[in-house]
Amino acid sequence: MVPQIHTAQYLLNLHSAGVAEVSLKDWQIPLSGPHSILGRAVVVHADPDDLGKGGHELSKTTGNAGARVGCGIIGLKSSV
Repeated sequence: MVPQIHTAQYLLNLHSAGVAEVSLKDWQIPLSGPHSILGRAVVVHADPDDLGKGGHELSKTTGNAGARVGCGIIGLKSSV
């Protein structure tokens, strides 16, 4: 899947029927320095983000992405 927009804020729209496992490789989002994504939150919404291009009143503020159904903190996986 290729994201419609490429920023650290909008990584991708994923479609799943209950369970999703995602592996993402990106050479532009840093893991160190002042713009590192380590320790930042990731939020899973119930619906796809329309990137402000939908006709719904929430499109410009929330992307009309629906309820928050999951969240986590970005970290590194231990190699041991």
